[in-house]
Amino acid sequence: MKNAVIIKSFQNGISVKLDPNLPFQDIYLEVARKFRESEKFFKNAKMVISFEGRKLNSEEETLLVGAI
Repeated sequence: MKNAVIIKSFQNGISVKLDPNLPFQDIYLEVARKFRESEKFFKNAKMVISFEGRKLNSEEETLLVGAI
């Protein structure tokens, strides 16, 4: 699932670029995995998160935020 989810930082937060062609479940699992692996880096961080590359409904957005 290379490049299914790309995390980039910007001045006040991070941008999470999502592959528009993968099923949401795959995106969700990849977001959870990437942030779990980066847990020490993001621990207690407060920042803006922007999702890009794919249209999300409010339920999908809530699930991704929960995974993060």
